[in-house]
Amino acid sequence: MKTINPHDKFFKEAFSKKEEAGDLIKNVLPEGLSNNIDVSTLQLDSTSYIDEELQESFSDLVYNCVYKGKTKIKITLLIEHKSYAVDYPHLQLLKYLQKIWEANIKQKTALVPVIPILVYHGKEKWDKIKFEDYFPGIDNELKQFLVSIFHYVFSNTVIEDKEIVNAISLISEKGGNIAMTTATKLINKGKLEGKQEDVVKLFTKIGLSVEQIANTLDLDKSFVEMALKEQGLI
Repeated sequence: MKTINPHDKFFKEAFSKKEEAGDLIKNVLPEGLSNNIDVSTLQLDSTSYIDEELQESFSDLVYNCVYKGKTKIKITLLIEHKSYAVDYPHLQLLKYLQKIWEANIKQKTALVPVIPILVYHGKEKWDKIKFEDYFPGIDNELKQFLVSIFHYVFSNTVIEDKEIVNAISLISEKGGNIAMTTATKLINKGKLEGKQEDVVKLFTKIGLSVEQIANTLDLDKSFVEMALKEQGLI
């Protein structure tokens, strides 16, 4: 039976937009990798590669794009359904990647490199480890027989569904410009929640201004203001 998860609707609504997906990719992936991804070539793949076994754990959004101006790749946003860090996620990822490559073979096309980004919303911290770390004590001679299954994690632990919807709708009425894209807001919101106690402490006990707090904690000024307003301090 398919797991019904309300987060799917919000994330798919947000990141089905090419601009939002591009911003997430630029923020989550390391600079050396993201700088070589031409986000202007992003095209949403209508195919889901989630089978019956995997759909209890994930739903997906898949983008096709170009890497270094010539190599076709896929970037997948895998939305984790469980609200806790699962054991051995690499094995689930391997099954998922296999589905994509099996589709390549069926379509008689070249195998396409895939960059998986796992979107996690649980309360527990997701400690990303290498697949080889599941095999303690092995030497390099044995490691060569292990597959390399790498992925990136975007954790939105503290983000509520309504905040995602609000972020999508934050558009300037006068200029028509998006004040800050959804992905950036989600990432900055996560940073703020983790430092919210520091924000309040710097304001109430030390007396720093909003701008000084923003500079000290490397946070967006608008988020500092929001944190203090939530506490009724301004």
